[in-house]
Amino acid sequence: MIMSDEPDAELRLTALVKLVLPADADALISQVQTIRRELASRRSGAQDVNRVSSAQQDTAEEESSVPPLIVTTSAVSALGDQKLALGMAAGRAYARKGDYESALRNFNTAVAQNPNDPLAWNFKAYSEFRTKQFAAALGSISRAWKLSPSENRTRRWVAINATKILCAQGRSSEAATFFNQNASVVPEIVTDVHSDGEFQSTCQAIWQG
Repeated sequence: MIMSDEPDAELRLTALVKLVLPADADALISQVQTIRRELASRRSGAQDVNRVSSAQQDTAEEESSVPPLIVTTSAVSALGDQKLALGMAAGRAYARKGDYESALRNFNTAVAQNPNDPLAWNFKAYSEFRTKQFAAALGSISRAWKLSPSENRTRRWVAINATKILCAQGRSSEAATFFNQNASVVPEIVTDVHSDGEFQSTCQAIWQG
């Protein structure tokens, strides 16, 4: 009866002790209550463990029913392309606002994501040029040029920006030679610089209008 978990077990046990051992009833009842509280605590702990185990089992079953995530090469490539596009878009947005330091941070990210993108290197170089980091700008535009941009607009931008950077460094002769060589291959460059006030002011030594 002491170990019973029936609701009226303790009442019946108390009545029995008072009837059989009335002289020691109070002390015995106190001991019985202590024993029963410990038993109840142990039963409660065991139930908590069982609930946790059951919950863990349910979670495991749910997880086992979900197919594993498979990261494919194409998925990784798509994620890289997305990061590159975001870096380029953010950089160009900052450049349009005239914040070339922030633009440069984004173009640095872009070239890190895809070091073989001549357009990213071109924008990086231009941001460096605008922040007067001419040596870094020359390195970046040289990288863009070595990647041999085939897209006409990119090639024109790279050629024009390379000429500006050379002019900014006082290398007028090299700038003129480089510009004329490219203009002979891509005549649209001449039209581009006619509406580019920055080119005209930076390259005054070689600009003939």
